[in-house]
Amino acid sequence: MRFDPNLPPHSVEAEQAVLGGLMLSPEAWPLVSDTLSAEDFYRHDHRLIFESIRTLAEKQRPFDAVTIGEWFESRGKLELVGDGAYITELASTTPSAANVAAYAEIVVQYAGRRRLADVGRRAVESAHEQDGREFPEILAELTQDIAGLQPAQRGGLRLAGETMYGWYKRWEDRYHSGGGLTGLETPWAEFNRVTHGLVEKATGAIGGDKP
Repeated sequence: MRFDPNLPPHSVEAEQAVLGGLMLSPEAWPLVSDTLSAEDFYRHDHRLIFESIRTLAEKQRPFDAVTIGEWFESRGKLELVGDGAYITELASTTPSAANVAAYAEIVVQYAGRRRLADVGRRAVESAHEQDGREFPEILAELTQDIAGLQPAQRGGLRLAGETMYGWYKRWEDRYHSGGGLTGLETPWAEFNRVTHGLVEKATGAIGGDKP
């Protein structure tokens, strides 16, 4: 992206790829839910769309063009997404959800750059303000602001609904795929028939989290 001092760092394409990818593959939600927030998006409509996805995911409801459109309509904000047309566009023009986690990381990185730019602007303003503060006090405040830019540690506590969503989706897919297996298949057909497959830990079904 060409440098423009008047334009905050961002990537509209990455934001669109994240939102469209989540609508295409809801099971990818646990891959981004603990690292990405609505505030990380540059565009206001993208922030609202991500917030609608989070709200629906926490309620264990599907988040597609229809349900997200209903979310906006119920809040009287449908005009903010082209009366729903932009939501449909995101879902239909995103080619794949395979790299949604990588695109989410790009969104987070640009959000960090914008926050850093904000700290820089505050530094310039503080350097010129004649408010009686001493230089060490100004420096201490700015140092604290910069320290606050450190990204949060991944993992930690998460809502049970978020954690179980990906596991339940895989269980449901196995059930509807035929064969009666709801767990992991073993080499023994009779054992599979009786047990319907081995029990799979929920933590291992949502993107490789270790117990």
